[in-house]
Amino acid sequence: QPADQPDITRPKLRFVRACRLSAAPLAEKEKAVQTYSWEGADRDTPEQFLAFSKAYLRAARVICRDLIENPDEHTYENGCACMFNARLSVELFLKATLFKANSSTQLSHDIDALFAQFKAAYVGDAYAWHPPFIVEVLGASSESEQLDRMKTHKKEYKQDQALRYPRSRDMQLWQHVVAFSATEFQNELNQLASDVARLESEIFS
Repeated sequence: QPADQPDITRPKLRFVRACRLSAAPLAEKEKAVQTYSWEGADRDTPEQFLAFSKAYLRAARVICRDLIENPDEHTYENGCACMFNARLSVELFLKATLFKANSSTQLSHDIDALFAQFKAAYVGDAYAWHPPFIVEVLGASSESEQLDRMKTHKKEYKQDQALRYPRSRDMQLWQHVVAFSATEFQNELNQLASDVARLESEIFS
């Protein structure tokens, strides 16, 4: 081959060899994915949701404990990550209990709507619960005003999204006051864990 022409053979050979070398591991990886089985796959739907709920609660408690032990990491985004895991735990636990009751569950990310279904499905002191992340309206003069205020609040502040993203879908910063204390939230998480354990014993045993 003339010296003034580039050697196009060697790069081609290198490219082919790279493809061949990566082909076997890729095939093995695809095979592994196809044969993978979650150990909880044989559980019924309520038990699966319960397992995920407890896992997210554990994640929230780990983050919260880490923020207490490392004050320099006590930031807005880390607080949101902690609260989001706790909120998702509540959402999944409510869905687990509703599936367990065989009710016609209206699935959503709305904690208030899910909790209303929970209270309708489980009546009695044994199921009394005041979960975190529900919206409470103070000072309303009537039930209709309370519902209107709640509807407006949820429209302006989408709780499940505000804890996941720094901005809304239209790329605006969330307009809300943020107050998070890892030490105080740890108490909330401890209470949540206690309530979940009590209700799990009543509903899933």
